[in-house]
Amino acid sequence: MPASGRLTDLLEAGASINPAAPALVEDGRVLSHMDLLVHVDALASLLQRWLGPGDRAPTGRIGPRVGVCALNSIRHVTAFLAILRAGAVWVPINPHDGREVNRTLVRQADLDLLLVEADCAECVGTGSVSALLIDEGGELDRHLNRTLGDRPGTVPEGAEDIVCIRFVGTQGGRSRGVLLPARSFLSVQRTLERLFAPVAADISLLAAPLSEDAAHFILPVLGAGGTHRLLRHAGPAGILDALRQEVTLAYLPPAYLPLLLGERDFAPSDFPALRHLACGTEGLLPDLTALALERFGPRLAVLFGLPEAPLTISTLGAAEMEEAGLRATVGPACEDSRIALLGPDGVLRQEPGAAGEVLVTGDLVMAGYLDAPVETEAAFHEGWLRTGEVGTLDDRGHLTLGTMDVSPSAGRQDGWPVDRPRHTVKA
Repeated sequence: MPASGRLTDLLEAGASINPAAPALVEDGRVLSHMDLLVHVDALASLLQRWLGPGDRAPTGRIGPRVGVCALNSIRHVTAFLAILRAGAVWVPINPHDGREVNRTLVRQADLDLLLVEADCAECVGTGSVSALLIDEGGELDRHLNRTLGDRPGTVPEGAEDIVCIRFVGTQGGRSRGVLLPARSFLSVQRTLERLFAPVAADISLLAAPLSEDAAHFILPVLGAGGTHRLLRHAGPAGILDALRQEVTLAYLPPAYLPLLLGERDFAPSDFPALRHLACGTEGLLPDLTALALERFGPRLAVLFGLPEAPLTISTLGAAEMEEAGLRATVGPACEDSRIALLGPDGVLRQEPGAAGEVLVTGDLVMAGYLDAPVETEAAFHEGWLRTGEVGTLDDRGHLTLGTMDVSPSAGRQDGWPVDRPRHTVKA
């Protein structure tokens, strides 16, 4: 997809390939690509009627802020896509984070509207924010009947326009609101398309919360005419059972892989259709990587990112994972990113053997933190995002992450790599 494309162009691309093909599957219910487009347009039109166009900031537009608190469902995906298509700002709220955390988030986000499932209403305090239940057959459907068949107005989408505010790192009663512009989302889309080359026959498993990184997989798969299978409740046994059922692509957050490997009695032959099992980097100790390759076969791909630069700072594909000497790395920088290492002398280095704090620049990187200019300034060094990770570069540009011999405090502090077996698993 060209960098100038709109985020939801892929939604129309998928519908043009085979309009009647399944786009979303949830507990036996199927929504076709064309029906998904119609439903998304209806909700986007409704949002535009209610909320207007938003404000233009000096560096880019900031549309109305719409929070979504829901489990994985067809209606959740529809809401996510409609918010983007309406030119609004998606504010994901994870129901598993608990009521107190989410009440703080809602207050900080200054939401214009909150879309929430009935099952999650107790997980988020709405306060004075307008809230709407989005369950099928409920309150939202009565409104959508008035806009079904409508198309939303086209909102010009600039590269710096904010499309998402993702909150992370609750400390002292406040979270950091990461401002992600359109260029960041488009960068992730391009990288996932290059790495996994989705096709119309693909069935993607969405088991991880859509309020986190899994949402980035929605549009690349839909744009190829593929299908997403949604798991509302995702335990290890349920995920493994779903992977056995014609799934070709799945993404696992770092904590999920050790849980799956704790299950017994499965082998690569149990997943005949699976082409790619993408995993975040945090949980991959060498022994865990070896066990994952043994149990799942040569399908494992590693994605390194953080909320401020989602998923694709660097990647190591399944083919590279076959080379034992590369398994301790998180791969080279993606095409839309550049990596440099900041040494204790304050010099940025990119040559083989360089060591220091990992810094990244490129389209992927956030615009800053919401209403936090001091924290935003501290997060960057000469225009490069400080990741808080440290590592080394080899002669092929592959990045190996290490630990710090100085613990960083709330922010990012200079540290120095020390020997360790790749990433440690956080408790």
